[in-house]
Amino acid sequence: MPENDDPKSVAKLLERAREKLTPDARTRFILLFALFNAMFCLLVLLSLQNMELKESLEEVRAGAQETSVAVATQIAGVRETVAAEAATQIASLLQLPTPVPPTVSPTYTLNPTYTSVPTDTPVPPTPTLLPPSPTATPIPPTPTPLPPSPTATPVPPTLTATPVPPTPTDTPVPPPPTDTPTDTPTPTPPPPQVLAVSPTQDDNDTVINITITGANFLPIPTAFMVDGGATALETTYVSPSTLNAVIPAWFTADYYDLTVTNPDLQSYTLTDAFTLTNPTPLIAGVNPYTGTDNVDTNITINGSNFINGLSATLSAFSLPTVTIVNSTTLNATVPSSSSVMPGGPYTLTISNPGPLAPTNSLTDAFTVTLSSIYGYTPTCDISTTNCSDAYGPPDGNPADIVEGGHLTFTFPAGSGIRDGPGYDFVFFEFPNPNDPDPDIGGILLDWIVVNISEDGNNWPQVFYWGDNITDTNTNVAPHNYNGDTGEQDNEFIRSGDLWPGGLNANTGIAIDINIISPPQGSQYRYIRFSCPASGGDAAHMDSIERLH
Repeated sequence: MPENDDPKSVAKLLERAREKLTPDARTRFILLFALFNAMFCLLVLLSLQNMELKESLEEVRAGAQETSVAVATQIAGVRETVAAEAATQIASLLQLPTPVPPTVSPTYTLNPTYTSVPTDTPVPPTPTLLPPSPTATPIPPTPTPLPPSPTATPVPPTLTATPVPPTPTDTPVPPPPTDTPTDTPTPTPPPPQVLAVSPTQDDNDTVINITITGANFLPIPTAFMVDGGATALETTYVSPSTLNAVIPAWFTADYYDLTVTNPDLQSYTLTDAFTLTNPTPLIAGVNPYTGTDNVDTNITINGSNFINGLSATLSAFSLPTVTIVNSTTLNATVPSSSSVMPGGPYTLTISNPGPLAPTNSLTDAFTVTLSSIYGYTPTCDISTTNCSDAYGPPDGNPADIVEGGHLTFTFPAGSGIRDGPGYDFVFFEFPNPNDPDPDIGGILLDWIVVNISEDGNNWPQVFYWGDNITDTNTNVAPHNYNGDTGEQDNEFIRSGDLWPGGLNANTGIAIDINIISPPQGSQYRYIRFSCPASGGDAAHMDSIERLH
């Protein structure tokens, strides 16, 4: 550039240069020149703003210093006023002259702190107020500002007044915190199990101690007897596998399940665990012990352990009326044999109710006697002679039944032969006048057939001598005194084998009609005796006697 660089010379040079530039170069030149002017203006603006910012910061700093001095002065005045008032009140209480408090000059120290703040807003510094010394001479505060960072906004210092601390006292130190225990979930114990009960059966007339074995029993479980309802038992815990329990006396007889329930309410049931029975009845006797067949007989049964709901029978016949007076006495009625029971001895049987039906019996406890053992009418066909001689007790005067003939005995309506204990009726033969052994005595049994009937139409057979088939329902069997065998006509039967009764000797043949299995209570009004067609001589019939 030429040494003469006044504006006119520069403008001329630029104009010459512009004329020499091409159009494109000229355009670029104009753009660069405009850009240079814009940058120059921007620098001028930034310089002006920086000067304004410095002036504002100086004003804020001066204001903060003035504010700190004013606040410290006010605090000192308040302290002096409070001390004077307190001294006056104490003096008035003690009636002493009012003391003049010493002049205390507080000492202030300002420690401004500058903190960079991201924003451009200036924050005044906060001075720190130190406690005054009682004898110190006031020293004017000297703020010590720190220069702000070129890129940070200075924070004005904060003035903090620090009073003289009182005499420290021991402050209790709280104990260190203890760890709060955490609840650990308790695992659920397994449910109980019942494996067996001992004993498994007993009478209920006494207290029963039982032992329950199983597993997982917890102190103290409860045992229950269950039969539709549940009854708690007195239960003793022995171990996790053993319990003892007590069944009280006269607990209801029944079949029971047993349930064990732990305190956590878990339970287990053993089915059919225990059978509780009523006691066995005992029979001491019957009064009266006999009665006739034509009237009802009221009896008293003595014994023990009689339980409501029991049943009583005489042999196969149930007593229709039984009344329990108490546990040792029963009243009952034996019906007349004409309507229900045949004559003869009977066994009394009593069964208590409940499981297993405890039962006891007394043999020959009661005997039914016949009011008329010969109350019948014999009827003979035309081939039978001396028919009326068959009526009444045996007297040695028989009716004779010829071959192919028969003799029928008819009892009144409502009576007849019944099936009872042992033999049911007896027919008597003619005693043998030419007994081969007079010292023994006996009969010569003829071939004969015996049938019975309820209605006169059906005639089941109950005895046949002469068919060589042994009749096991009688008191006679084949004999061979004469060296023969089988059932012979005029077979000799010794007196010792015959039913008592007859003229000068025993001549009776006893027959049990149960060979035909008659229904209970069946009553046979008709008995027929026949002589087989090939029977040789006539059959002799002296009499019949009804036993039942």
